[in-house]
Amino acid sequence: MRNPATAQWRAPVLALTFTSALRARATTLRPLVTARRLLPTALRFLARPQRKDALGFTLVEFVLASSLAALLATALVAVFTRYYSELEQSNQAFVRQQQTQYWLHWLWRDMHRQALVDQRPSYHADQQCLLYGEAGVRIRNTHLQWRPAGAACDSNGWQALHDPAQVRFRALEWSPEALCLTSRSVSGPARLYKECMPWPPF
Repeated sequence: MRNPATAQWRAPVLALTFTSALRARATTLRPLVTARRLLPTALRFLARPQRKDALGFTLVEFVLASSLAALLATALVAVFTRYYSELEQSNQAFVRQQQTQYWLHWLWRDMHRQALVDQRPSYHADQQCLLYGEAGVRIRNTHLQWRPAGAACDSNGWQALHDPAQVRFRALEWSPEALCLTSRSVSGPARLYKECMPWPPF
């Protein structure tokens, strides 16, 4: 025989489950909106008096419960996918920022190490190229390249300095006041990050 108390606890438990799921993420997800609209009807249907000789769930109850469960599963998958995408974008932004800062400091130290801070570097904005003494650094096809000796902006023999899967560079800038590097996002919408250091260092 079916327990007559089933109708008393089934509706509150189902309501608590749906309320917790709806509060998990305040996004405009269509499955959650649909489930929220169907919830009052489902609760009224499940809370109606049951015949004492009824056994188990009726076909209508089973179909209704299955439909609501499918809507909740779809909503949870959508929320998880959104969270994962946001987490991946945040991780890429962090790596891009760290890489930009690292290579800017490396270039600053390399120029300082060669004791050329009291001389004016040769900066070619149209070629995104900076020559200092015999060395030089430039940007070609979002790659930051370096040549330790005999550097010329249009010469061969330049070496790539970084992994393009982690960061891609957009601009190299130098002025008598500052040295700057600008990077862009590897995938997705183009987001720029610019980092500068004062020049000269003293």
